[in-house]
Amino acid sequence: MVAGRPLGDLASRLSFEEPWEGLPVRDPTVAQGLLCLSERRGCDPAPIDLSTQEGTLTLLSYIWPDEPDRLARVTGAIEIARSHPAVVDTAGAVAWVERCLAEPHPGRLTVVWQSVMRQYLDETERHMLEARMEQAGSQATDESPLAWVTLEPGDDHLSNFTATCRSWPHETTVTLADCGAHGPPVIWRPTHRK
Repeated sequence: MVAGRPLGDLASRLSFEEPWEGLPVRDPTVAQGLLCLSERRGCDPAPIDLSTQEGTLTLLSYIWPDEPDRLARVTGAIEIARSHPAVVDTAGAVAWVERCLAEPHPGRLTVVWQSVMRQYLDETERHMLEARMEQAGSQATDESPLAWVTLEPGDDHLSNFTATCRSWPHETTVTLADCGAHGPPVIWRPTHRK
């Protein structure tokens, strides 16, 4: 539920009740109708297989016992992941980005989503990932645009996370929102470009 209006699949096991402060767009209902996801894929050096009981228990073990709302969201997300599985390649971010972004994808916006992983990369890997993304960005065109959306800790890594979007071919950086360590509420910022 967003601004008192339902968005998405009303029968979904996963729902967010007013997760935002402010709005990312003027009319989320209109924006929802314009979005079309054509493909999704991810990577992890050691992916968790949610089709197994062991994988599910592993993922749930990361949820603290005093977080029932977060546990409910993750449980719902697991059910969705089981019924609509995405390909998760066993790979590190640098090699994966280099392989997946080697060629542009005409007619669609390619979005690389990075969530709370920078801390797991050493300094060399962080620089290499940035260089690979900039290289891919240099190949982006109006017909094959690229966006790199990150959600990473800010100055206070326990309470302040910032969502940022770098996009190409007309390179821009926009700070989108702030949130806590485990998501809601997401506080949308007025859009400004750097």
